[in-house]
Amino acid sequence: MHFYYLCAQKLCVMQWNKDALKTARQKAKFSQTSLADELGVHFRTVQNWEKGTTPIPASVLPALDKLFGEAQDVVPREEYNKVVEALNSATELNRKLSDIIQSSIQAQN
Repeated sequence: MHFYYLCAQKLCVMQWNKDALKTARQKAKFSQTSLADELGVHFRTVQNWEKGTTPIPASVLPALDKLFGEAQDVVPREEYNKVVEALNSATELNRKLSDIIQSSIQAQN
């Protein structure tokens, strides 16, 4: 599963799973307890993530990236902004078309 989030002027993708988390934690010489303290969660939460019992929430991805530096830059911020602008324009166009269709339907009734 891929999670996307903004990091430092780019859209980043994080591919954390139970094995990647455990490997990164061990490589950085963190215990489950010390990682939990860094993230502000209970150590059993980290245990559950590493066992695969509980999915790693997207809300901790930026903190994991900061601690372990595992994110991959995917889209420069400028391109991301263009995509967001295009999506917003499409949404606005869709709203206008919906209004026109609704008006047409109401006029026929």
